[in-house]
Amino acid sequence: MKCYYHEDREGKLKCDICQKQICEECSNNEKDNIICDECLAKEVFDGDTIVMETKYSNHNSNREQENILNNNYYPVKRIPNSFLGFIFSLVPGAGHMYLGLMKRGVQLMIAFFMLLAIPSILNFAGFIGLFATVVWFYSVFDAYHIKKRLMRGDIVEDELVVEMDWLNMNYYYLGLGLLIFGGLALLNQGLYSFQYIFNIATINIGFKVFRFLREITLPILLIVAGIVLIKRSKN
Repeated sequence: MKCYYHEDREGKLKCDICQKQICEECSNNEKDNIICDECLAKEVFDGDTIVMETKYSNHNSNREQENILNNNYYPVKRIPNSFLGFIFSLVPGAGHMYLGLMKRGVQLMIAFFMLLAIPSILNFAGFIGLFATVVWFYSVFDAYHIKKRLMRGDIVEDELVVEMDWLNMNYYYLGLGLLIFGGLALLNQGLYSFQYIFNIATINIGFKVFRFLREITLPILLIVAGIVLIKRSKN
């Protein structure tokens, strides 16, 4: 019998899904099952599921199609639950993790909570917390649009929002940023603490001095780290 897709070739195999006679070129071995290219690219499921787009879908970019052909992807066969997706998306990064985009989700979550923590830890630059609001809105809408793409059958790669190459990073600017950041923190904490240490009405000077030293430790470490990175970048 001839191959269903190639009339000039013998159909020595049979697809376990559609039962069509196929040649070796059209066959794929998936978990000890013989599946033709068409069934592999377009699988139909029952219930809370979706129909996968063909692996040559025009919805996908050239890069995505290349990854599909090289099997560098994980097909999403089930529609993410809309209610759970909404609940998780309220926490930046958690919605992406629910959709299977772990790297993107972790980066957004770290960025959000760091922006919330910096003002409280260093007791200054409260305006930095406003950027956390931007990250929150970005995360919510990004998770929503990614869910729509998955439901449409697109292949979504787990990419970082901001690509970070630590090996090729410019340490000079990173060190300069830490130096400025640490200097501002040290100046703020120093003026704030000295005001209380030398206040006439202040009691328990030892406790005040200890708190002062504790508060300036992190800014000093940031300044030292900045100097080290700047020197390293010049070598």
